[in-house]
Amino acid sequence: MPCLIQAGGENFWQSKRSPHMKLIKFVFIGVFVLGVIHCRVESPVEAADLVLMNGNIVTMDKDNPRTEALAVKGDTIVAVGSNKEIRTYIDKKETKIIDLQGKLALPGFNDSHVHFIQGGNALLSVSLDRVTSFDEIQRRVREKIKDKKDGEWIKGRGWDQEILPGKKWPTKELIDEVATNNPVVLSRICGHCILVNSYALRISGITKDTPNPPGGVIVKDPDTGEPTGILHENAMDLIKWPQLRPNTMDLTKSPQLSDKQYYEMDKKAARLAMKEAARFGVTSLHDLDRKIGFFKELLDEGELTVRVYAGVALTSSPEKIQEYKEWKQMLVDNHHMLKFGVIKGYIDGSLGSSTALLAEPYKNDLSTSGMMLMTQEELNGIISLYDEENFQIAIHAIGDKGVNIVLNAFEESIKRNGARDSRHRIEHATGIIPEDIPRFDTLGVIGSVQPVFGPSYGQTVQSFFEDRFGEKRAKFTNIWKTLLQANALLAFGTDWPVESLNPMEGIYSAVARKSITDKTGNAWLQ
Repeated sequence: MPCLIQAGGENFWQSKRSPHMKLIKFVFIGVFVLGVIHCRVESPVEAADLVLMNGNIVTMDKDNPRTEALAVKGDTIVAVGSNKEIRTYIDKKETKIIDLQGKLALPGFNDSHVHFIQGGNALLSVSLDRVTSFDEIQRRVREKIKDKKDGEWIKGRGWDQEILPGKKWPTKELIDEVATNNPVVLSRICGHCILVNSYALRISGITKDTPNPPGGVIVKDPDTGEPTGILHENAMDLIKWPQLRPNTMDLTKSPQLSDKQYYEMDKKAARLAMKEAARFGVTSLHDLDRKIGFFKELLDEGELTVRVYAGVALTSSPEKIQEYKEWKQMLVDNHHMLKFGVIKGYIDGSLGSSTALLAEPYKNDLSTSGMMLMTQEELNGIISLYDEENFQIAIHAIGDKGVNIVLNAFEESIKRNGARDSRHRIEHATGIIPEDIPRFDTLGVIGSVQPVFGPSYGQTVQSFFEDRFGEKRAKFTNIWKTLLQANALLAFGTDWPVESLNPMEGIYSAVARKSITDKTGNAWLQ
């Protein structure tokens, strides 16, 4: 797990389990601060385990923002200063020395919104990221089937109808042509809808007579009434994975496995994910995959190489709430590698699947304003319940109406329980009603945003949002600077594997207001 990286995201130092770790201090808003100790040249000094020399090192210390060298002992930076000053910490027999040769070195990044094990599993499944043809989707599924027996599940993710010919949604027939003997589940890039083939529909008992579940939609052919293979939101839960453990509807999992086999699969995914994090200099993260027990096992086995703020699922179950209290107590200051994180819930879906909840109908589909996954009253009650127990709450809201409903619920919890430094969050907060902008500050709500969402929508970013919100309301999407000017707190993340885990892509998009792949030079929604 690297703690320092070169500019551009290429790390100059990697280690599978480095002992040189305590370079950043955990803060609950999704940022890290480099904890440094100004160099004190005293004699004798204890020899460092690691010394970085000849660098352009960013310390995040306003009184000493740049330094040439630093020394690490155990998991703590013990000194920063000039090459001459830091040489006093070198013992040729004990100290590893890295010559940075003038390169930029940064503190490790903290990603405030990831699905870490899903990300690792995505590296093992059919990748459809940025695929622009139906033929290529078929080719990749066909290749995966070669390694599978009849009846085994095929999983993949990343397709986006916005960049497919005619912006046409794929259907089950596309997959049926190449997968007649295997159930196939392919998640859209947003993770809020899936494409399944006829095999998967059949064994799940989904027919033209199956009603939409609460908070979900089974898309059906308008002429025949048959399912098209597209399932939105809670309708994804209708897929019947054999022997799937309760409350773990994770589309990256394989069925018919024992708990031990599940664990080994997760561990394989975790190792890939930790390697990916190291590659991009991500040393800490807020995981929203409800994997706190798994991370504790990794920690106990000495395999956890990235700091994790582990989130759990929003539920009204008294048993689960008690369980969360016990986890929170267990992980209070017991180890800097694992902390109890947020209570994660949802109010809406995604813009790409037209399930994000908008204040007005979608410009490109006037028949819908999106999906509301809980009523205002339901959300008020459950948020107030967790707030009373001093949990930090994070609610997914992308549409402007969804954000409004979540802000209302946080406001109601203050009325019921009183104000405190709760640090509640809205995940994504993509569209915002103008009148709601100052409420982030007055209610103390953090905007947990993903600037990297901009680069990957296939259209120009501006046209994507204008197609959904209309030209006027699109100006109030992704308004990070406006929120900062309104004194709101923001945390940046990637939502990996929805987007790349590389934090540099999001930083670029936030600053330049354009995609890293945009060659036009035009910023968007200025």
